[in-house]
Amino acid sequence: MKCHNMLRIGYRSAAILCLLASISTVHAQKPSPFTLTPQLPAGLNLGEPAKNVELTATFERETGADRGRLHVKAVIGEGWHLYSVTQPKGGPKPTRIELSKESDAKLLGPFTPDHKPHESKQEIFGDVTIEDHVDEVTWTAPIEFAANVDASSAKLQLIVDAQACKDQSCLPVEESLTAKFTGTYEAPKSGGEFRDKDSVVAWSARFEPPSFQPGDDAKLIVTAAVDEGYHVYQASTKAVNFSTVMIVSKKPAILIGSPEASSELVVSDQEVPGVGKVAYHEGDVTWTFPIQVDKTAEHGQYPFEAYVGYQACTDRACLERRGIKLSGSFTIG
Repeated sequence: MKCHNMLRIGYRSAAILCLLASISTVHAQKPSPFTLTPQLPAGLNLGEPAKNVELTATFERETGADRGRLHVKAVIGEGWHLYSVTQPKGGPKPTRIELSKESDAKLLGPFTPDHKPHESKQEIFGDVTIEDHVDEVTWTAPIEFAANVDASSAKLQLIVDAQACKDQSCLPVEESLTAKFTGTYEAPKSGGEFRDKDSVVAWSARFEPPSFQPGDDAKLIVTAAVDEGYHVYQASTKAVNFSTVMIVSKKPAILIGSPEASSELVVSDQEVPGVGKVAYHEGDVTWTFPIQVDKTAEHGQYPFEAYVGYQACTDRACLERRGIKLSGSFTIG
């Protein structure tokens, strides 16, 4: 039945349908001024946002040994921060780095950062200390290669599971990495003495005991063997005139206290202009640093690094100021 006949005999609902159909027909027949195609404007990305953390992994092998070092570097976007691998429980999600079982090497110890994380407190986490990194951080772990593996072709696969935050927004950081071989390195000399060229001071350092257990009390012992007629000055953890400056830059899993000298200080009779009287050790001197090992430390090998700045003098003149770097490792477990 046609629409005008339905309207004439009173089919109300049918008449409404006819009216809607007429409107639709009019719009369908009207040509569109636009051509529509499935294409995004240049620069518009509806996929994943730009990465706020860039991760890379590298490894190297110790010359003449089956050991090496595995590094994971994080470059963190401006305004973002990444939580530490040692973030205490009860706080935000810590960074977790794992070496896959299928890799051509195994971990000998935990990953440790190249610098200490920033520490803070947030009301939401109560008394839990928040540990995070900004800008850049590189974690390093000691590794042992599988038997008969050529390091240059070794395959090391890692998984990083972390959380990056900015202001009140947090995003997961989940990535699988393939570590790139970067070459070999010489193992630091252990024991013995080190004397810089033309220096009048020979240095040595050791841990007592040689290895630790979680919760142990231990010692770092640093000795300066001074040539006859010379002396070095009192120890300090700050750059003070004439002082022997000792700064520990890498000491994961341990706390180090102030040093105690093996000999009494001698106070100079004459004042140095702008400084006053200075105190020094006559002849050889040994400094002992008390160490407290973290009770929760994992078993493994940990890197250690310290710097010593010193100046040797006679009663009449001083040599130029020098510096040395103490680097090595210690074992927990």
